[in-house]
Formats: sequence, structure tokens, C-alpha cells
Amino acid sequence: MKKGIRWWLVSISLVILCSGCNNQPASVGSQDESSLINESERTSISSSADISQGEKADPADPAVPIFMTVNEAATIFREGYPIGTLPWDMEGKEIVGLSDDHIGRIVTVARKTNDGEYAYVWIAGLGFGWIESAALKEADFQPTNDSDYITLGGAPITSLPGHSEDADVIGNTSDRIGERVLLVYESADGEYVYATTLINEGIGWLEKEALGLTGEEQVGMIAAEDFTVDTLVWGTPGSETVALTSEQIGAYVTVKGSLSDGSYTLLFKDGNAWGWVDTRAIEIRDDILIAEATDYITAGQYSISSQPPGTPVSIQLGTTKDVLGANATILYETMDSSSVYAAYLGWIDRQAFGFENGEYIGVIKAGSYSVDTLPWGTPDYETIGYSDSYAGKELLVKGITQNGLYSLLWMQGSPLGWVDSRAVKPFDVVSVSYSAVISDGGYSIDSLPWVEFGAKELGSTADYLGETVSISRETVSGDYLYVELDEDELGWIDHRAFGK
Repeated sequence: MKKGIRWWLVSISLVILCSGCNNQPASVGSQDESSLINESERTSISSSADISQGEKADPADPAVPIFMTVNEAATIFREGYPIGTLPWDMEGKEIVGLSDDHIGRIVTVARKTNDGEYAYVWIAGLGFGWIESAALKEADFQPTNDSDYITLGGAPITSLPGHSEDADVIGNTSDRIGERVLLVYESADGEYVYATTLINEGIGWLEKEALGLTGEEQVGMIAAEDFTVDTLVWGTPGSETVALTSEQIGAYVTVKGSLSDGSYTLLFKDGNAWGWVDTRAIEIRDDILIAEATDYITAGQYSISSQPPGTPVSIQLGTTKDVLGANATILYETMDSSSVYAAYLGWIDRQAFGFENGEYIGVIKAGSYSVDTLPWGTPDYETIGYSDSYAGKELLVKGITQNGLYSLLWMQGSPLGWVDSRAVKPFDVVSVSYSAVISDGGYSIDSLPWVEFGAKELGSTADYLGETVSISRETVSGDYLYVELDEDELGWIDHRAFGK
């Protein structure tokens, strides 16, 4: 046989063996299992592993494949089994992992050898390798999409749901108490859940009773020294201290809930998860209400304080002049709603917030004014453009500072920035609905009525002479009409182009 022919036969054999190498099976739970593996665990498999994605012919009988395609969900539940690029009894195999590192992980079985002794598994949407079927157990579960905190110590973490006779203990919740976990699967009876870390590392099966916070969400205040705020319940392996209560006296927090025995409490601060603290460090504030909202600070003459205004121990932290124009996140309010707590700022008189005037459509009437992230002169403001750049466009004036000096502009449904109110004016139009024929070709079609500052010419009525168009808006004077043709917006045209 010539060398070229031999090379061709080998090449075509490899193509047959690797047929479908890159095609992921439409597997049971394949979407959900993508959350079960960390990026670092996505082992790079040599190309020989891809043999699993095709069906290799038996040399003794080329018509009989030795691999069969399947689509099954299973759990790796036994230690001591290698994972390879090929079944264990085939030449050229390479070890790419061990079952020990994936106990409890739910996988998709995409291929099996004809005798059923070896299975090719996908983990987290990636072809991983071959493993003995004896290391796998058929998974009986339902996909879920939730998260919760481990709040009960001393509960086993198992390789299968705890009621399974083949379940092995692979950990204990005491090593993870206080940790927030993702709940990816639930056992058929609903008593157990499969948990992963927030970065999708597999943990194992837990009893539902080991999860969940006790108590209602409340407002609290740090009121005692000599305690730490930690990422996990104090004493849990891997826990890190994020704050000392002695440095946070008087700080307001959201009490999310506690362990079942009430000893430790989970806190959120400024709207974000903060950590766990000994419950004795917290004073519950029944006189303060949770009030989740956002609003703009539009008056600059109010103080920002550590406590609601009028509280004897309150310390002034600044003034609203320092944050004028900021869109603040409001977390708490006093019983009478007179004062609110804004995240990262402090307590502020409610009167400092909100626009007194309604929003309206406006246009730029003068150029050379800066458009800024906050009203000009506010600390940390940044200039993002100038009014000239927005001439000829319709803008939404969302509101004005309470002294009337600065206006907040929106464009195309998103905040644009603050501008001196002298740069903008209302664009007074009325909504109408009728049709008209363009009868004069000597007029321009503009982005705004021709008389407005910055109006840009978009076309000419000569291009639409004799067309019947739709009129959706008019200026209050009736001098200019806004024209549409076949649902396409053309622009503003002088009313005289219609013989009016």
C-alpha cells in the first residue's frame, strides 16, 4: 500500500471516530449543571477524549459500534475511580481527574460503552472524560434556582440525598455555617438540596432543615463594643473579620435574620451584605422603618447626620450641598417620614429630596453651558459635554433643583446630566392625529421647528410632494407640524407646505 493511501485511511478513520466531537448533548439538566463547576475545574482534555463523541467501529465487525449515545443524568458518588480520556481498557488513555474530586456532582452521561461498564460524562456543559459506571448513580432530582444561608451546624453533607442507602458523608455544615450557597437541585421528595458555592464549586447534598434564617427583617444599630463582624459565623473555618463593632457604634444596619438559636445575626449595611455578628452587639430600632426607594437630592441647605435630626447624640457628617443632584438610595425612615437614611451618606431631612416641578419635554435654547454628572460646582462633579452638542434634539427635563438653577436632562430613556436651567426651555407642542397632503415642495424638513435653536435640516418637502402624510404633533401656535410617513418619522415642516 502506498504511503499516501495509508495516510488517507488513517485520517478518515480519525474523522469517523471524532464525529460530533464538539456537540454537547441536549442533556437532562444540562442548563442547570452549568452552575456546578468552577472555571478552574474545567480540565483541558486531550483530543483523544473526543472519541467519546462519536461511535468507534469494532475492528472485528465494523458494522457494530462499541460506543452508544445516551442522554442520562447521574451523580458521581464513589471515590477511587479515575476519569480518563478513554475507557480504562483502551490504549492511549490519559488520566484527567479522579472521582474523589467530584463526589456529589451531578453530570450528564453522553456516551456509554456497549457493555455499559464505562460512561463519558459532561460536567458543567463541557465534555470531561470516561469513568466506570460503577462510580455513578442515576440522579433522582428536580432542577431549582435559589440560594440560602447554611444556618444549622452539625448536619452532614452527603454525596447523594441523605436518605439514599448509597449516600456517603463528605462534609459537615459546621464547616460552612453562615455561608450563602446556591441551591441547584432538589431531591424528588423535596427534603434535600444540592448546594454549590457562589462561584459554582460543588458542595454536596444538604437537608433543607440546615438552611434558612430565623426572624423577620428589621432595622438595627450597632450598640456594643468588643465584637467582630465576620464573613461567616465567628469560629467557622475560613471566616474573615470585616469590621470591629467598636469602630461602628451607631451605624444603622438591616438585620436579615439569625441562626436558629439566635446567637449570631446576618447584617446588611448600606444595602449590601456585610457579615455576621454576635446578636448582643445589635440594638433593634422599632422606631425606624425600612423604606427602600431612590430619589434625587435637590436642595443643598440640609445637614447629613449620623442619627435622625434632633437626636441628642447625632453628629453632623456633611451637608446636602456636597451631594446636590445625587440619586440616593433610601433605606430607612423615621416613623413620621420626616427624615430618611440614604446609603453611604446618613440621615437627611426628607425635604431635601425630590423635584417640585413636573417633568416636561424641552429643547436647548442656548449653547456653551456644560452638562455635568452633578450640578456644576458640586464636589466630584464631572463635565460630560456641552449644551451645543444637544441642540436640535428633544430632551426630557426630569426635574429642577429646588432653587431652580439646574435641570436634570434625560435622553432616549436614560439620564444625560445636569445643565444650567438657562440653557433649556420647554418645547410646547400638542398631540394631534390627522392626515394631510404635502402640496408645496419649497420647505425644509427639520429635527425641530425651523425657528428653534439648533434645528437641523433632514430633508425637503420636494422629495414628498403629493404624499399623504400623518400629523402627530403641532406647535402650540400651529405654525409647525410633525410628520410621519408609513410609520417612519420624517420631521417638522412649516404648515404652509400643506396649504394651511
